[in-house]
Amino acid sequence: MNTGATPSQERPKVSLVCTGKEPGMMPPPLQPGIERLVVVCPNWVGDMVMGTVVFPTLRDHLPGTRITALAPLKIARLLDGIPTIDACETFQRKGIFDTGSMMHALRSCRPDAVLLLVNTLRSALCAWRASPVRIGYARYGRSPFLTHPVPTRDDTWKTTTEEYATLVEWALGRELTGVPVLFLGDLDLQETETILEGIDEPYIALCPSSSRERPDKRWPSERFARVADHLHEQTGLSAVACGGPDDGNVISSVIEAARHPIANLPRMGLTLGSLKGVLSQAALVIANDSGPRHVANAFGTPLVSLFGPTDYRRTWTPSAQEIPLRADPFLPEDQVADTHPRACRIDRIPASDVCAAAMTLLAPGTMDPPS
Repeated sequence: MNTGATPSQERPKVSLVCTGKEPGMMPPPLQPGIERLVVVCPNWVGDMVMGTVVFPTLRDHLPGTRITALAPLKIARLLDGIPTIDACETFQRKGIFDTGSMMHALRSCRPDAVLLLVNTLRSALCAWRASPVRIGYARYGRSPFLTHPVPTRDDTWKTTTEEYATLVEWALGRELTGVPVLFLGDLDLQETETILEGIDEPYIALCPSSSRERPDKRWPSERFARVADHLHEQTGLSAVACGGPDDGNVISSVIEAARHPIANLPRMGLTLGSLKGVLSQAALVIANDSGPRHVANAFGTPLVSLFGPTDYRRTWTPSAQEIPLRADPFLPEDQVADTHPRACRIDRIPASDVCAAAMTLLAPGTMDPPS
């Protein structure tokens, strides 16, 4: 069964090559023989998951290079188990203007080259102080600090994954293929086994949270509860609720609104590592457009994702086993949801649509009604 995008949902086809100076006009900066490469990783869970697309191609092209991922401490566990990374170094910012923590971590790696998956001026400045070769997008006044600024055009639509792909194509002079993929490390597996002890399997994982900056991306809690009740009554599947340490109120409201029990995994000690395990083993994930959605996608878990006033095409991965539900599915293709906050209110997605999508994705073996 094909559970990817329907014809009306297919994302626009775009080139993976930046406009401007084309790859091949000058030797690409990353060549076999570089001893130490540092990849400066994004700050958010979803962006980091999409950023994993770069590592297999980097490893294939640079077999003798030590590839180190430099990631914020809060998301570094996402990278555990990735076989194409040699090391993961972390840093923790002490304030919005802090550059010292990243600078210290970057310098300790003694890089011969730095590839910036982040677009901040801070990251370019730190790379300038730490490495002779610095590759990143020419945005936000960063070009003077980069040896290889990659040009961009504001009128070129790319998904986040494609932007990472283009950056690596410029750096290597070769095409990047593949999709974001996560792996489970030993600690991830141990924590997952512990947190799922006593949980009936198979189960449905609910991810009702969203970033604190975008509460408008959060589908109503009572509808998550209604869907969980419906699926339990139709299939017998139990539900678990996932989230971070700041999501307690949202998760509690879902659990309180449900007629059937829902396990509160954050209260049981859910970590980012065990979240990977929980979502990888779920029969189905139902999530807002947030970090857990990307984690489920990277493991190929069947997924119903909910989009309000953010355009689904920006983060769409066409090979994923995902049904995206949009608040306004009839929005013209030349418009983006971000500029239509009223028409694309996430509460316009009815619970009945989510139930129908969920039943479409659930495997026949999970749909035996309870006795």
